[in-house]
Amino acid sequence: MKKTLAILVSLVGAIALFGCESNVQRPTYADITFAHKAPILLDVAEIIIRSDYKSSFTTPNVEHELPVDLNAIAQLWASDRLKATGSEGRLTFVVTDASVIEVPLEKTDGLTGIFTTDQSEKYKARIVVTLDAENPMGGRMANTSAEVGRSQTVGEDVTLNQREAIWYGMAEKMANDLDAQLDANVRSYLKDFILK
Repeated sequence: MKKTLAILVSLVGAIALFGCESNVQRPTYADITFAHKAPILLDVAEIIIRSDYKSSFTTPNVEHELPVDLNAIAQLWASDRLKATGSEGRLTFVVTDASVIEVPLEKTDGLTGIFTTDQSEKYKARIVVTLDAENPMGGRMANTSAEVGRSQTVGEDVTLNQREAIWYGMAEKMANDLDAQLDANVRSYLKDFILK
């Protein structure tokens, strides 16, 4: 009888736990794009967009766990903001880094640690891109780059949904930073390729 009761209690507990977990809904996040910004018209015949960054998909890298892809966001900047309108020459846009590193933080030990909610991880995100423009016929060459980064700590009591919201917020801010920096750098260092 006791054994049957123990099994029944365990079964009811498992069903209750499963029911709680199935009610937790994962939020959806809007795509981060730059289509609402005015394009920069370039005097080149083609724009090549590529990524040389390959995620390791292993600790400490966690960029593959984010609800949005930093690598894709960087490449989308080029396709949304840069437009080839010339008859010769090309611009090459390359993503060289789009990483997010998780750094474990020290937690409070002992009795104090039981009553303390520590910051358990720090996330360090980075996007680096390079741009090279060339028009051999016109004898013009120019290049520039941009690097943006953000870091954020999270508490040990943070839920998965809260963690993803923090990651999304970091990505959104980095996208804005990248847009501002690249817009300024292209207009400064690639000005000979910009159509007036």
